[in-house]
Amino acid sequence: MPSTPIPIEENYHYQLNSKNKFHPAMFYSIRFQIKPFLAEYLYARYAGNIEEGILHLPPHSYLGRSLHELLCPRPYNAPARETGNVCLRLTSLHRGPSPSTYNYLTQANRRIFESRAQHLLHTELFERMLTDRHRRGISYIESIRCFLLKYQIDSISEEGLMKAFYRWRKGLSG
Repeated sequence: MPSTPIPIEENYHYQLNSKNKFHPAMFYSIRFQIKPFLAEYLYARYAGNIEEGILHLPPHSYLGRSLHELLCPRPYNAPARETGNVCLRLTSLHRGPSPSTYNYLTQANRRIFESRAQHLLHTELFERMLTDRHRRGISYIESIRCFLLKYQIDSISEEGLMKAFYRWRKGLSG
């Protein structure tokens, strides 16, 4: 049985063409489950790129490129609509596979995307913590509190992020 691509969600929006007339432009989106604090972080970090609850990662950002690397053709037995706490818009890149065909993340690829999102969060947080501590004299825990407030993250504790920071710092020393 041939596999036909079934998009998880098709959305139609109207865009101006060169003659200032509206025409429907279709895009695909994918919904899946990641750790709640990462979903909160992504929606807050890219708040300017949210339309109707769908997050549009900039295509040339770290996570945007990662998403396109991880996409694969949808298996014929995959459900047409999936649930999850993050919904990402799939855009067509200038070069590369089309989202009409490559619009599925396997469980393994979802874990990879989740780990890359967590890596991005940790990189931003740890850099802020070190900068605040050494340049401004602000304690690590206060930096974490400010970070959690900035991104409106409620589903992870300050202590959990502090432990992650100490594990990262211990890994640096050897």
